[in-house]
Amino acid sequence: MDRKYIFPITKDFDYFDVDNFRTKKLEGTVELRKACLPGADAFLISPKLYIRFKKDGKFDNGFEKELKPCVKNLVDKFSRITIRTCFRFSGYENPRSLPAFRDLISIKEVINGIKDAYKAGEDFAEENKIDWFELGLIMMGRVEAERSGIIIVDPEKSNLCVVESCWGDNHLIATGEEGFDSFWVDKSGKILRKDIREKKKGYYFVKGDRVKRAIERDKKEKSCLSYKEITKIAKNSFKAADYHKTSVEIEYMVREDGFIDMYELQERPGLHLSLPKKDDGRDKSLVSGVAVNGGKVEGVVKVVSSLKEIKEVKPGVVLVLPSKMMGEDIPIIGKISALITDTGGITAHISTIAKESDIPCIVGAKDASKKLKDGMKVVVDAANGKVYDSSFGDSVRVIKKSNEVVWIDNLKAEMDLVGAKAFNLVRLMQIGVNVPDAYVITTEAFEKFLKQNGIEKEMRKKYKKIDVENLEEIGEVIKKKILNGEVSKKLESDILKSFLVLKEKYGEVSVRSSATCEDSIKASFAGQFQSFLFIDDKEKLIESIKKCWASLYRSGAVLYSIQKGIDILKVKMGVVVQGMINAEVAGVIFTEDLKNEDGNMLIEVAKGIGENVVSGEVTPVSYTVKKKTGRIIKKVGEEDELISKSKVLYLASIGKKIEEYFGLAQDIEWAIEKDKIYILQSRPITTQK
Repeated sequence: MDRKYIFPITKDFDYFDVDNFRTKKLEGTVELRKACLPGADAFLISPKLYIRFKKDGKFDNGFEKELKPCVKNLVDKFSRITIRTCFRFSGYENPRSLPAFRDLISIKEVINGIKDAYKAGEDFAEENKIDWFELGLIMMGRVEAERSGIIIVDPEKSNLCVVESCWGDNHLIATGEEGFDSFWVDKSGKILRKDIREKKKGYYFVKGDRVKRAIERDKKEKSCLSYKEITKIAKNSFKAADYHKTSVEIEYMVREDGFIDMYELQERPGLHLSLPKKDDGRDKSLVSGVAVNGGKVEGVVKVVSSLKEIKEVKPGVVLVLPSKMMGEDIPIIGKISALITDTGGITAHISTIAKESDIPCIVGAKDASKKLKDGMKVVVDAANGKVYDSSFGDSVRVIKKSNEVVWIDNLKAEMDLVGAKAFNLVRLMQIGVNVPDAYVITTEAFEKFLKQNGIEKEMRKKYKKIDVENLEEIGEVIKKKILNGEVSKKLESDILKSFLVLKEKYGEVSVRSSATCEDSIKASFAGQFQSFLFIDDKEKLIESIKKCWASLYRSGAVLYSIQKGIDILKVKMGVVVQGMINAEVAGVIFTEDLKNEDGNMLIEVAKGIGENVVSGEVTPVSYTVKKKTGRIIKKVGEEDELISKSKVLYLASIGKKIEEYFGLAQDIEWAIEKDKIYILQSRPITTQK
């Protein structure tokens, strides 16, 4: 059959046939078929159909001719049809608020479902002021789910698979509500642990609408899946993970007759599982639950009871979500210090958000919202799923905050205390941008160091009347005094305690200057102050911090400050110690392309760390992206793809978000490690056209 608009999604599916249209949802469906996993028949309705429909105001006869045999095939095999969203917008991909249209049984209903899906996409684009978008759809057999669930597989580290299941639709699991079972399975199919819970409610579809209803009495305490089904699902999931060579998440449904439909797959690089430890009866924690994302932090509890309260939470709190909140559409959470929920499992959407935002997270902590009260100071040991009173024992390491060493995720944005670079990182964290963990040796610590070592008086004498001819000589004198100066024992202790936390998580750290004068609209001081990468021991760390302090008085920096009308004696230096991202690829986003016409964004990409691009050591591949449409309009550089087109567009969307927040064109450094994008710093573009 000569296909124009509708293409079967099989193991032989070729993106070339649909003009290389891709979204994660489509790729997940395609890759399940390529891995030969069980599932309902599915078709892609090409975005070309939407373009033609908008042009003519109707579907042409050729489309209906293609559609009829596809609908007949699906209805004959599955009795009903689902139309699922497969939309791509500028800066968005498959937003969760877009609906699916289910229980369609005729050509007329399918056509109306397509029209409704198009309208939903258009409404979303208009509401979010999106100018450019593509609308494709997945049409598939509707499996009437008696049971369903979500699976996560870790083939890289633990060789474990978690299968979570419930009666009815997996919306209950995805939203983190009560009433599901969990099974931990190894690669051989052996069930290592099972948690069978009471199941009071379930979600079911009635005439296309999702409704919540009571579970029959004889099913409440019964496992949703048989031993045979669990092992079959787990083995197929390992098969998919091996095919993709990474961790994966898969959604599935089981029909009453036992037919299994594995219908959506997403890759989850870097996601690792560990088998929960059994309670030995000696646990002194306040509450415990399932560990989702590791980390050990201290913070103040905030229990929320509404979406409004979530949007108003301050950075740094330990956020606690009661069970009644888990059915809500929880927004992406900013840089809180930790997240604890009463209910939910490792596959819930809230768990995914916590992992993607790198927030320590414990789910399914039962009555955490009752035991933990607002204002209570606690230690969250998210690696082991435990929450302790902050005064409990020496076994829990707590990093205290001081005026000289502060963690940026617990910090109120005060530029005078931390310097411009750290100030910008704090602001990026507060809008939900993924920034590596970091702490700051504050300007207060810097000033105390200068006074305690008698350097402040020396500087005032040397710089009282600046002689440009002697800047080099003066700079060397100041540098020598700073490098030979003694750091107080308290400051050194605070620096090293925090360093050990980052070292445990990242292995190495970067040390970057953060002066109160740099990265401003008036002056960038780009390249004037020092940075040090891949620091892994305490001696090098202290030495690097001193060198950052000393770099404030380099002759080039002092001369630049004179040219910009800045008094160097009034400038203070903070130092950012940040988890080192050992990037596979990295680069820079210029949200305004200074070489070309207005309205374009330039994204530079190179192998390795971003320093290679910034320093000019390598020639990057560059992409020019049209801001308004979100399209790549130009690529310059080697043919080998260092990153995917979707990653380039996602970087563009991050750049646009940051620019809109700061209200100025930005120069943004980024890096990708294990498929996760990190923003390392952002500063205003000071160069003029």
